[in-house]
Amino acid sequence: MRNPPVRYVPGRPTVGLAATTVVTAWLVAAVAFGVAVLSVRDFDPGTLLAVALMGGSAQTARHARARLKAARKVRGEVPHRVLRQRWHGDLTTVSADEYRALRPIGMARADAVRRTEELISPLTDIPSVRIFRGVHLGGPDRTVAAFAVTAGRLVLIVEPVAWPPGHYLIDATGQVRCDCRFIGQSAGPLAAGVAALRARLPRTHRVRALVAVLPIADGAFVLPVPTKEVAWTLARELPITMRTELARHPRTVSRHIIAALAPAPAGSDG
Repeated sequence: MRNPPVRYVPGRPTVGLAATTVVTAWLVAAVAFGVAVLSVRDFDPGTLLAVALMGGSAQTARHARARLKAARKVRGEVPHRVLRQRWHGDLTTVSADEYRALRPIGMARADAVRRTEELISPLTDIPSVRIFRGVHLGGPDRTVAAFAVTAGRLVLIVEPVAWPPGHYLIDATGQVRCDCRFIGQSAGPLAAGVAALRARLPRTHRVRALVAVLPIADGAFVLPVPTKEVAWTLARELPITMRTELARHPRTVSRHIIAALAPAPAGSDG
């Protein structure tokens, strides 16, 4: 069975809606200005209302114009062929990075990354899903996480670790503790990466990180309490956790997300 067509959305407002908003706002501002000029002698309540409308409409027009400019810029940066691409980037540098703030214990990072990729690959049966390998923000040398999986206006950043059983928590400074002992790792950089990506995307978009914990031995796990930026899950539960959220956006792809996450030039393996 063929997948249903994917609908591409550049983010709200669309180019057409933003253009309409600009024109309408400036018309309202012009009318309000005219009323203000005609009523300026008396300075009655109608004048005050007109002035308020004029100021508010002009501000709305400026904001809409800025959004229109941004939407056109993103449309130029992300052509249709890139929107259709299901995979972006590569793991050349990610897999070899053994000294990350969050990292495997007792397992090579390359193995943890490979196993995580095998878990998330089937998610591409959702038509809108796009997967990014090696998520960079703030320059090519700053790798935030191994993967980002997106659908619609949702971004799930995925970072694999491999840990022994234990009771894990994140202290007030972002440090990871197992059975009350600091293990030399921190969730701070990952949370900062989430915040940085949120700042780059329109407010209609949602971003959060999932840390996929691969057990290196049998035993019970108590994972850290999730925050607004980072949640934690055992790796075996990762696919169903992600699918539940991604499937809510089965047919839309955001140009803003592609522009923020895709390498330049965009990766291969489409």
